[in-house]
Amino acid sequence: MVTVALLCAGCTPEASTQRREAGQPLSSSAPVPSTPPSLLVNNAPIDLASYDWVIDGKKENFRVSAQENDATLQEVALEQNVPVVMTIRPGRMPDQLIVSAFDELDDRGIPTSSTGKEFDCNRGQCDVTSVSSAMLTFSVTLPPETRVFATHVGYFDATGLGSGREPVLLSASWGVRVAHD
Repeated sequence: MVTVALLCAGCTPEASTQRREAGQPLSSSAPVPSTPPSLLVNNAPIDLASYDWVIDGKKENFRVSAQENDATLQEVALEQNVPVVMTIRPGRMPDQLIVSAFDELDDRGIPTSSTGKEFDCNRGQCDVTSVSSAMLTFSVTLPPETRVFATHVGYFDATGLGSGREPVLLSASWGVRVAHD
């Protein structure tokens, strides 16, 4: 299964929940979403491929398929060399936001590389255009040869689980098969 996520969001009149302290990466003062976020790619809703989340105080795991490479990916038409616009709802900036593009697939349509070409949006490799409590909008220009891409988000939940209350990483991923116009 290839997990791909694309995030799209539009401008809203709400104030940004992002803050930056001297010498520190961008971080959020907003709470972690209570359920896995949703993703739009060029305004098309994309089904979750997987998530590890704490919902109502219990850790929950979801995989669209028991076998990683058996997932059927949604297809989205993309124009070459045109940024893909993604929206995530709710909008808090994730602690991890990575888009992975894959161009080499096996005869079953599965990427032959485990990482592909990665775009780390928290390191300036995507154009984050809007962040509000309602949605996060960003775009990335994928290589023209991209056939599949995955989007991954991760949020550190400081409230943690268990008696030690260790922080946990909540994560979600989506996968998309590219249909070039």
